[in-house]
Amino acid sequence: MLRIRLVIADRRPIVLQGFASLFAAERDFKIVASCINGAGCLEAVRRLTPDVVLVEDGFSDVTASEMLAAVNTELLDCQTGGGVKGGELLKPAIMSFGGFPLFMRRPAEETAANFALDLMLGKPCLIVTHHQYFEHGLNSLRSAVQTLNALEPALDWTNLERGILSTYSVNAEAGDEVGVRLYSARTSFVPPAEGTFLLSRAETDPGSVQVFVDGTQVAANSVNGDIQFAIRNTGKTAMTIDARSVVPAKPQAGQSTKYRLKVTARRYLTEVRDNYLCRFPKLTAGAASLQQMLHKAR
Repeated sequence: MLRIRLVIADRRPIVLQGFASLFAAERDFKIVASCINGAGCLEAVRRLTPDVVLVEDGFSDVTASEMLAAVNTELLDCQTGGGVKGGELLKPAIMSFGGFPLFMRRPAEETAANFALDLMLGKPCLIVTHHQYFEHGLNSLRSAVQTLNALEPALDWTNLERGILSTYSVNAEAGDEVGVRLYSARTSFVPPAEGTFLLSRAETDPGSVQVFVDGTQVAANSVNGDIQFAIRNTGKTAMTIDARSVVPAKPQAGQSTKYRLKVTARRYLTEVRDNYLCRFPKLTAGAASLQQMLHKAR
């Protein structure tokens, strides 16, 4: 059974003891850290990534509002412990994890304001849909499309591959050379004008990456964890830029028979759910309850 992980923080030890006694009797909760100051609480939150934090607003070193502001401007990777600053969320993709671009996805039922923010920032709007959007004559999906088209009449609808390939940032204030930030390993770059462009991309090992423009290799430098190179446009309308690693890929271990059978079973059960079970709301609700019961029994 998965338990809710708590961090509690209070400058009074008796309050911490009270919380410990209270949650000790609750099997659904687990206290992973008790802190007597704001700095210790913030460190525990960053290190342990709990589900819930109970904190008083009377610390002298770090107030609860300051702690909330710090936590809300960071994303923590539970596996590597690496953090992402909130400023990266304003960029088209997060590049803090080994040069692998992480693009934000939004479910179609999100409010229009969130999609409007993406459009304002020049980010690709990646929409995730589920089977229920294709029920009842596609009414839910049609509604989502109409809402997005109302935000931007000239919205360009495309597939995932084209959307990622055409995503990059242009900084016209980089001096004589216009700066261009790349995110994908392959980019379809449309120069806004003739002239010289200075392109860069985050890489885990910049020295092992070769850059090709329309199939021709160009010289690239390693600068502060980025690959950096310059190209000159003399009238082309589009260029295909590839960043290729020269390190051979390691062979992947084969998948076991048990794993393949599990994936096959899950695929067929999902098909039954999406095509048949979803037609009957009571059966769907019963299946969801059964799934929760099985999940808690683990």
